[in-house]
Amino acid sequence: MKKCPVGVDHNNTQETFKADLVYECVGMSPNTEFLKTELPGVLDKMGLIKVDEYMRVRGYSNLYAIGDCSTLDENKHGYIANVQGGILASVIINQAKGKKVTPYKTPSYAIVTPTGTETGVAQMPFGVFTSKLFVNLKQKDMGIGHMLKASGTTPDLLS
Repeated sequence: MKKCPVGVDHNNTQETFKADLVYECVGMSPNTEFLKTELPGVLDKMGLIKVDEYMRVRGYSNLYAIGDCSTLDENKHGYIANVQGGILASVIINQAKGKKVTPYKTPSYAIVTPTGTETGVAQMPFGVFTSKLFVNLKQKDMGIGHMLKASGTTPDLLS
């Protein structure tokens, strides 16, 4: 876990907002143990942060949690966390402007899993496929290129 710089624009939108404190929690299991003393009662039995349909931490009106550390979605995927980030930004902006905020709904998504250099399986909202068309969506770089582009970063090249 690390504290992130406040007011940083990770998506190159030229829009920033100030937060008192931002924690970036990344890993295979939620890194939320510190909250047991900081915010007792916000964790469920799995160590996930309990949130409402507006991504607010239960019991707080100005504290939010998204991604793998939250109870928002049962399936934890980078794609969904990225979508949640965009939706949360809209929620915070709309609330600040006094506009109506709609509850979060899990987006439809696809799971593409390469099983070799030429094969794989894709679970789409409308069925499961082994078609190369769908598998090739991720085959080239395991989807890393898309995530780098979405976050506005580039990989360090090996020399």
